[in-house]
Amino acid sequence: MWLTLVAFGVGRLGRTLSRPRVKKALDAVLGATMMGFGVKLAAEQA
Repeated sequence: MWLTLVAFGVGRLGRTLSRPRVKKALDAVLGATMMGFGVKLAAEQA
């Protein structure tokens, strides 16, 4: 029973994440996060 709910949820999440607007937002958030980690790493090395 629970596996059916998980499969349904994953399918729905996949459809949501494949929308262009959501992809663009995720790319922006993840890009800013990676840049933040890079800045932190550069500051630690200095």
